[in-house]
Amino acid sequence: MFVGRKKEFKRLEKLYRSNQFQFVVMYGRRRVGKTRLVTEFIKGKRAIYFMAQETTEQENLREFSFCIQHSFSQDENLAYSTFQDGFRGILQYAKKEKIIIVIDEYPYLANTKKGFNSLMQFVIDHYFIQKNVMLIIMGSSISFMEEEVLAYKSPMYGRQTASMKIEPFSIFDVKEYFPTLTNEELAIVYAITGGIPLYLSYYDVSLSLEENVKEMFFQEGGRLLEEPQNLIKQEFREPSKYNAIIQGIALGYTKANEIATFANIEPNNFSSYVNRLINLGIIERKTPVGNPKGKKQIYSICDGLFLFWYRFIPGNMSLIQQGLSDVVWSRVQPHLSDYMGKVWEIISIQWLWEKAREGEFVDVFHQLGNWWGSDKISKKEVEIDILGIGENTYYFAECKWRKETTRMAILESVKEKSMLHNDKPYKKYILFSRSKFSESLLEIQSEDIILVTLDDFFS
Repeated sequence: MFVGRKKEFKRLEKLYRSNQFQFVVMYGRRRVGKTRLVTEFIKGKRAIYFMAQETTEQENLREFSFCIQHSFSQDENLAYSTFQDGFRGILQYAKKEKIIIVIDEYPYLANTKKGFNSLMQFVIDHYFIQKNVMLIIMGSSISFMEEEVLAYKSPMYGRQTASMKIEPFSIFDVKEYFPTLTNEELAIVYAITGGIPLYLSYYDVSLSLEENVKEMFFQEGGRLLEEPQNLIKQEFREPSKYNAIIQGIALGYTKANEIATFANIEPNNFSSYVNRLINLGIIERKTPVGNPKGKKQIYSICDGLFLFWYRFIPGNMSLIQQGLSDVVWSRVQPHLSDYMGKVWEIISIQWLWEKAREGEFVDVFHQLGNWWGSDKISKKEVEIDILGIGENTYYFAECKWRKETTRMAILESVKEKSMLHNDKPYKKYILFSRSKFSESLLEIQSEDIILVTLDDFFS
């Protein structure tokens, strides 16, 4: 089943219908669905799809030749002597019809030969620029695609007609994927998979949430039991260092010096390790929204699968290996509500942006995120779940993932925190609640006091 990606699909179709050369750079973390998106896009079109491998230049060239042969029913013995010859050979077909050339996992190909990026620059400038060709190169190494393909220093810089970073599904995409799940189940499934399409495909709607979690995570051979570890091993030469960094953040260490000490990494080397994890989309470096100087930096896990795995799996691995999935669930289930707290903030931010796109807010926020800082009067640290900053308006949001009714005290608390931000004329307050609101809150809701339950997300 192919769902979501409507915006990306529409953009690719628009580029394809152009009668000019198009060069699309597409990238995103592994398993995010880049290949599936492009595979759906090229259906019914004349296309060459080539998946580069982590092997030699000669082996990749042999496979590239085969892909050209397969697309145009050529001689089975077709073998180009160079990639340049292969690209030149494609041009004869572009005279008759639009040709799409897809190179998946381009970083593998570029790393097989020094100067391959320069070769691609030459091919674009001398072969494709005036031809009826659409070139799409894709990669899962975010840092490579941003630094070696899109950056100013790249030989291909400025030649792309579109760049597309493919993000995990939003909660709204997951709703489309699983229309029969309850909204609460939907939110938890989103939380434990991070909205990664491949991981979502492992979820069996004929089973309960508990049964699915046990099968995917809490038993030997579970499809997601070893996934984070495998990804780390695949990407890094020193997996133990990266594991330690993620584990430290999962345990509550948020500052660079705290994490480096926990992971036993020299402070001078910490940035190089953590930046690689950021480039993969596993962790993020955060500052309070509206803080342009980047002070008060903290680190958090932003990948849902990694967040769930490092929170619950390491401490239960022995039980899992002994086949005690029921015991593991009984230990994890009471803590799911607490775990969902941070994910609920992420989901709420997605709702706010969705409503902004729908024109819900007159003074649309141009920044949106978490805020933390000091109250100089009370000498206390203050945290605001979500702060939105518009031209003349502040948006203050509090997110409560709990079964209890959300009451007036929560709004009063948010208003008190909002007193730290008084340099704009207008303030709006938004409360997000997993469950219902008290009657006293419902009576005062207005344009400036917005109440949103989980069920309201999809109504």
